[in-house]
Amino acid sequence: MKKTTGWFSLLALSISLVCHQAAANSRLTASAIRVMDAQGNNVSQPLLDNNPATQWQSKLDYNRWLEMDLKGTYQLSELQFSTPLNTLTRFDIYSSDDGVTYRKIASAKTSKSNERLPLNVRASRLRINITDYSAGTKGVVNDISLTGDKISDTAPMPPAIRVADYTTTEWAKRHERRQNTTYRQQEVISEAQALVERVLGAQYQNRFIFAVAPSTTGKDSFTVKEADGKISISGPNGISLASGLNWYLKNYLHANYDPLNVSNLTIPTNWPMPKGVTEKDTPYQYKYALNFCTPSYTMAFWRWHDYEKFLDWAAMNGVNLMLDVVGQEEVQRRMLHQFGYSDNDVRQYLPGPAYFGWFYMANMQSFGGPLPQSWFAQRTELARKIHDRMEVYGITPVFPGFAGQVPDTFAAKNPQAQVIDQGDWVGFVRPPMLRTYVKQGEDYFSKVADVYYQTLKTTFGDISHYYAVDPFHEGGNRADLDMVKVAQTVQNKMLEHDKDAVWIIQNWQENPTDAFLNGLKKEHALILDLYADNKPNHAIRHEFSNTPWIWNMLHAFGGRMGFSGMPEVLAQEIPQSLAESKYMKGVGVTAESLGTNPMLYEMLYDMAWEKSPISSTAYIHNWLTSRYGAQSPEIEQAWDIMVKTAYHRRKDRQRAEDSIIDAKPGFGVTRACTYYTALIDYDKAEFEKILPLYLSVYDRFKDNPAYQHDLVDITRQILANASYEYYRAFEDAWMAQDYSAFNQLSGKFLRLIKLQDKVLSTRPEFMLGTWINSARSMLDGMDDWTRDQFEFNARAMVTTWGAEQAADAGLRDYSNRQWQGLTGDFYYQRWATWIQALKTAAATGQKQDAIKVNWFPQEYRWVNQTGNGYPTQPSGRDIRQLAQQALAEFSVTSEDLRPYRESKDKRNLALNKPVFTHGDIINAEFSTERVVDGQPSTLWGNKTWPADLIIDLQGVQKVDGIELEFEQTAEDMRNPVVSGWTVEIQDAQGNWRTIQDKSKDFSQKQVVNAVPYKGEAQKVRVTLTSADFKLRPDLKPQLAEVRVLAATQ
Repeated sequence: MKKTTGWFSLLALSISLVCHQAAANSRLTASAIRVMDAQGNNVSQPLLDNNPATQWQSKLDYNRWLEMDLKGTYQLSELQFSTPLNTLTRFDIYSSDDGVTYRKIASAKTSKSNERLPLNVRASRLRINITDYSAGTKGVVNDISLTGDKISDTAPMPPAIRVADYTTTEWAKRHERRQNTTYRQQEVISEAQALVERVLGAQYQNRFIFAVAPSTTGKDSFTVKEADGKISISGPNGISLASGLNWYLKNYLHANYDPLNVSNLTIPTNWPMPKGVTEKDTPYQYKYALNFCTPSYTMAFWRWHDYEKFLDWAAMNGVNLMLDVVGQEEVQRRMLHQFGYSDNDVRQYLPGPAYFGWFYMANMQSFGGPLPQSWFAQRTELARKIHDRMEVYGITPVFPGFAGQVPDTFAAKNPQAQVIDQGDWVGFVRPPMLRTYVKQGEDYFSKVADVYYQTLKTTFGDISHYYAVDPFHEGGNRADLDMVKVAQTVQNKMLEHDKDAVWIIQNWQENPTDAFLNGLKKEHALILDLYADNKPNHAIRHEFSNTPWIWNMLHAFGGRMGFSGMPEVLAQEIPQSLAESKYMKGVGVTAESLGTNPMLYEMLYDMAWEKSPISSTAYIHNWLTSRYGAQSPEIEQAWDIMVKTAYHRRKDRQRAEDSIIDAKPGFGVTRACTYYTALIDYDKAEFEKILPLYLSVYDRFKDNPAYQHDLVDITRQILANASYEYYRAFEDAWMAQDYSAFNQLSGKFLRLIKLQDKVLSTRPEFMLGTWINSARSMLDGMDDWTRDQFEFNARAMVTTWGAEQAADAGLRDYSNRQWQGLTGDFYYQRWATWIQALKTAAATGQKQDAIKVNWFPQEYRWVNQTGNGYPTQPSGRDIRQLAQQALAEFSVTSEDLRPYRESKDKRNLALNKPVFTHGDIINAEFSTERVVDGQPSTLWGNKTWPADLIIDLQGVQKVDGIELEFEQTAEDMRNPVVSGWTVEIQDAQGNWRTIQDKSKDFSQKQVVNAVPYKGEAQKVRVTLTSADFKLRPDLKPQLAEVRVLAATQ
């Protein structure tokens, strides 16, 4: 993929300007206009040659925009341009008279070869964006001219970005005052009282007495008791007091504070007093929060009111160490100034707000940007405000560290610098990395690192000793670097600037390697066992070579929604790990996203106060009482079913399981996200029993917002589960050429999607409009350009993720969301398009392999729409009625699904049958019988491409489908299935016939791939033809299983 900078599609054009002045009209010469591309390059030639035969074309990645500097100020009256014949172009035009604020002045589409657009705008600059071009990925315009009256020969220049140093701010003064113990303790007490006001209301502040008292263990602790008719809460710091308040709310008031998943703050008239004295202390030094992805998937567009609520929740749940990347763009700006970069250069390098997570992990740059000038001052101020509140509570921020990441233009601006190209990351170009150490020449790593850490302090002060950075995250190019030296050099540079520095390192995939660990000063390192809830590594890695580490729950990937988790693991394995280890220093949440499955997150942090395993059932029942304000046997029974189904204990793929509604349509689809997402493996009919139990107590809890939220969530899951069954049913009907059943079932599938959209419309937490509105309003004084740009960020993240290369590399729908608007519009239109394609194929006799839909142009057209036409207020529909309709019409036990339920568990005819291959197997562990042993964990593999398998079914058999299952690689190793294949059957007469040809299709596929076939066969031949060796250069032809499914009688 080419470098991605900016977000708009560039308009390719040749330009002239007709100028009218009071004295006389004159034509502006080309030298009076400057046309710049997204990188700031002057591209005036050939754009200003006034020759319609010449063209300027955008590049293939869609993400380009063009700026015209008119070198004066004009009252523009008309824009005229021509486009290639037989094409449709959609475009937006923005104008500015100060070079900072851009107003949208036109949105239009044209299929004319010569289009005139009347204008009435004063401008010194224009920006033009093509949002859609029917002839392909390149925006093309043949000629353009502007007509207008010159007002002034001058145009304002954008002012320089100015952000005050930390030491000159009130935040620094507040930090300094906290060095006085008395002042600090009083501020902690005052903030605890303010927390009561924010959570419960000012009228309840006088019911509490807060006191700062030392901890006997040196770790967080709290005491709750009655004193003088009030609730007395004491502890050594702000998070201890907040945790004590939270404990009282849940256990006595039966209240629950959760700003992301809706709170239950119904307060009883008679406040119960604590019985006796409750003392809690934690055995852990750290209670950690956040993943680099969380600021993108959840917090991308947050403002202070969002962060304030989250910080309150975090403090109430005991968090004392939190990843914080807010405002770090100002550190980048200041640092790069020292190495030849202008503000505009830096703005082009930084991505949009939805993509910071991967920028700070050195996976990508620029996409979704550039950032507006106002960003740096506003976000730096927000960050300082966040740090101030964190400091009062006692939450330490974890700042990004420096491991060598620089822009791809760094070597050009600094010729002595030695950089290592880092290659691609899932369709994006990674920023390069400075050589961590050099054998000869100037050591730019040391030079830039010095500036980085100095700049970090001048921007945010000396307020933390914790730094997070991961060299070679999810790939990268290590070249000839020695990992021991890399670790030593990066850490030593931290310690030069902060003698108490602690390097926080994510244990993800193979990182950190044993060699890397050997280069560390262990007392200055802290490893995050990032995915301990599913794939713990601390035991098999010998506690990361005896390095301090934290047990984390990763759980939620990409913001995907679905009931999923393992409460038993949290209740049992966290204290067991503590008992069995010497270096476990804490627990944490490293979820990629927040806002789903709230019980799990509260449970994890509550386990931070426990030293022994607890009963997960008892915990859940107690949590339900606080969630809804009262005990309910019906809801407890519902959650007993929840634990047996969605929350049953297993360790498999990425959570949460998503909905087939959100999937890109096709044959054999098993999930929406193709990156190893967990499949729904529980009994869907059993899960459905939860909803009637919830509905049975509707009248009792209908006024409780948490109950309303959860009722929507459960109904959503019922319909998501049913979507899999109806999809499979209408696909099976189509394969069987039962077009009457296909029409009935596919129509019902589309009606299910529309019902899901109505269900989701009843709560703002499940609405796309809420997400987009936050993007369009995240800064003060946003202009039209920035609002539209950030809306693009919001739309792209939850659909295509990026441009076409990223979508096709596997990120499409990685962050799919079950939201109103997205469901009823984007997802519905995809499925309606697919179903119509199947209807057309049935009517014309088109074969299955010939049915093709080019999805990306349709998807990206939606991504580039602006204006947020989606509601932000709930619809007011009756959720009880909608839930009842979901059960009545779309149960997985519905009669219209019966034939497909009966055929679900088909017998595998290939199991333990003879298998033959040409060529040499890799070794004895990859023998041919592995492909028919019924064990997906074993593999057949040959040394060279192509490679084939012939399975002898030992007689003519009636077949109803074939499945190819590929290796399920280590969790999220970014190793997608990119092989091509053909599948043939030998019929009763001995003739070979191809039933599927994907020999040249190397796009990413599912782990399990269905090959539709109904008929007879006595042998099956599978040939793996080749693969996408750019994505997987060392891939060998391998298969885990070939299943030949028996037809039912």
